[in-house]
Amino acid sequence: MIGYFEPHMNVWDCAAGMLLIEEAGGRAINFFANQDYLRNGGLVVGATKGVYPALMAIIEG
Repeated sequence: MIGYFEPHMNVWDCAAGMLLIEEAGGRAINFFANQDYLRNGGLVVGATKGVYPALMAIIEG
């Protein structure tokens, strides 16, 4: 994987994957910064450290 973006995902569908990305040396968005993540889910972004800034720039438009 080079990078992955999902506009909405529930915490139970992504938490383990985001941890694996970080443990492998990649970078994942702070999904838990949104205090309402348990009820409403949120944005998921994970990528290699070199790709992450470019992927976020595309997403943020």
